[in-house]
Formats: sequence, C-alpha cells, structure tokens
Amino acid sequence: MNSMLRGFLIAPAIPGLIVFFIAISQGGFWEGVWAAQGISIVSYIAAIFVGVPLHLFLIRCKKRSLLIYTISGIMSAIIPILLVIIVPFHNSKTSQPLSSLYPLIGVMVLAGGAVAAVFWLIARPDLGQEGTAR
Repeated sequence: MNSMLRGFLIAPAIPGLIVFFIAISQGGFWEGVWAAQGISIVSYIAAIFVGVPLHLFLIRCKKRSLLIYTISGIMSAIIPILLVIIVPFHNSKTSQPLSSLYPLIGVMVLAGGAVAAVFWLIARPDLGQEGTAR
C-alpha cells in the first residue's frame, strides 16, 4: 500500500484518540468512545476535503518539511474553530466567558497539528520514490 494512502487512512484517527484518552483520564470511558466516533467521522471528512487538497498544494509548491505540514495542520484547524466556535459564541447571548472554551480550542489546534505531523511521518513527502531526499 502506498505510504500516502496509509497516511490518509491512519492520521485522521488522531483527534478521536486524543479525545478518547482525555475522556478516559476524566473517568468517562463510554463518553470517550462516543466522542471519538463522532470526531473521527468529522476528521476523515476533513481529511478528504481539506487534507488532500492541502497536501497536493504543498507538494506542488515544493513545501515538504515536517514544520510546514504541522503549521498547515494547525492553520486548517483554526478556520473551523473560528467558524464553529468563536463566531457563534460571540453572536449568542450566553453569560459564559469565551475563556471557558480555551481547552476545547487548544485540543482542536493540537489535533490539527498532530494529524498533519502523523501524516507527514507516515507518508514522508520529503522523500522521493527511491527513498532519497528531494
């Protein structure tokens, strides 16, 4: 199996695993299982619609380093954070401060960077087919 395909199959599972282990650390095994399933579905959809085009773009621009992939993963996580969490939060009439969502935002940013880094470590876009650096 192609290493790029392996990367796209394995890396999107990372956010679900992160949430699962956080839930277990809080004593909620079944909550972690359900949350991991839901997050994994979203993560695989994001890998198809964001990750694949982003990977192709980075390859075309010859940006193949781990740092570039990790930063790209973090940036691709920030856009949904803005659209799904911060903008609706500011438009709502809640008395809850935005700072209460910082842990969730932190986990989402961590997950975006982790997915990109794991993909890079598996697919190794910096190496050619022969296994030599480009």
